Amino acid sequence: MGLSGKAELAGKYLKLAYNAGFDDTNHMQNDPDFDKVRGKKAFNEVLEEIVADKARKEADTGEMMWFRGEAFFRCQMHFPKNFDPEKEYPLVVGLHGLGDAPEHYVGLKTRFQNQDFIFAVPQAAISPSQRQLRRRYSWYLWGTDKAEEAVEMAALYIASTVRAIHRKYNISETTALGFSQGASYSIIMGVKYHRLFDRVAAFGGWIDPSIVTDADLQEVENLEVFIAHGRNDKVCPYTGAVSAVALLEKHGIDVVFESFDGGHKIDRETFRKAEAWLLRDKP
Repeated sequence: MGLSGKAELAGKYLKLAYNAGFDDTNHMQNDPDFDKVRGKKAFNEVLEEIVADKARKEADTGEMMWFRGEAFFRCQMHFPKNFDPEKEYPLVVGLHGLGDAPEHYVGLKTRFQNQDFIFAVPQAAISPSQRQLRRRYSWYLWGTDKAEEAVEMAALYIASTVRAIHRKYNISETTALGFSQGASYSIIMGVKYHRLFDRVAAFGGWIDPSIVTDADLQEVENLEVFIAHGRNDKVCPYTGAVSAVALLEKHGIDVVFESFDGGHKIDRETFRKAEAWLLRDKP
């Protein structure tokens, strides 16, 4: 809504994002997407309220610092009915969005008509702030001096998890299936670890060109990508999906793009198209 100049709606969705855990007020104050509404009373009042609220919470809890260390993380595993450990199965790696958790995202498998694959949902490594609901996680660490390091750490962690699953089970091919932050990371994994992932299905995501670079994309071979995005998405703008498709196609990557009427969600009808694409036999 910031790009459209609708100050009241921009403020409303900014407040929703803040309540969901996005509290990088520096980004909010400088994001060019809000240039058209910055200075308007309806938007400024919300932004000032958010900045003041965060300042109050930091005064109560003290300064937060981030340190990297070893830890164990969950990976929710769902196996086909009558699973045979001697048989080969496709692996689908589910990457959840900001504020989600593996035990919730793994339920996405119930939408599949054909469930003859292994579904693995790793937990994102970051719990972004003390004020968020417990057991809710993020793949990114925006607004800190650890942001770049966290991106690399999370990608390495996902790759290590997938390799461990490959060692334990007979895997025929591997797909990253992500939503929102998880969609962004699905593309990151497909590009940076293209020898580990065969396909990527991304709902409601984007490509950050500072993370997925032209140099990375030039190295990619035999990766197939399915991108789906709501035309009315107010969390991750639709234009981000259009840009992602253009960038991937520029480098000769096979992309199927499906848009739908709706917002920031995994649309059921579009999901059925993704399933048909995802579980089809390769020529």
